[in-house]
Amino acid sequence: MRWIILPPAAAAAAMLATTVVAQQNPSTRWTVSLTGEEEVVPGDPDGTGTAIIRINTRANQLCYTLRVRGIEPATAAHIHEAPPGSAGAVVVELRAPTGGQSSGCVKMSNAELLEILAEPEDYYVNVHNEPYPGGALRAQLG
Repeated sequence: MRWIILPPAAAAAAMLATTVVAQQNPSTRWTVSLTGEEEVVPGDPDGTGTAIIRINTRANQLCYTLRVRGIEPATAAHIHEAPPGSAGAVVVELRAPTGGQSSGCVKMSNAELLEILAEPEDYYVNVHNEPYPGGALRAQLG
């Protein structure tokens, strides 16, 4: 990832532009395909899944639906911050799709939601299980 240092006025303008876009379109949705191949350390080669992520800036919520198949029961699920090919820190805890599916909503600060909206390609969803504790399935948001 390349970092660009902006002068304070330009940084403020960029944040304002992101805020204006989020206010005009308060709900954004991604549907991504989860695979083991996307994990940094290869995950489950037989597993597949879908993650639907919805951000609503007016409600300060990130809502999700996870569906997985072809993997051992899930033990955890998260959204992490890192570009493709890298592992990153957990940003959002999600309910594990232990029986193959889970869904819910998580309250987040508007600033956190705007960061995800500004660079969704730097965030990924993954699902963990006992055979693949580092991640069985993964997909980048952007």
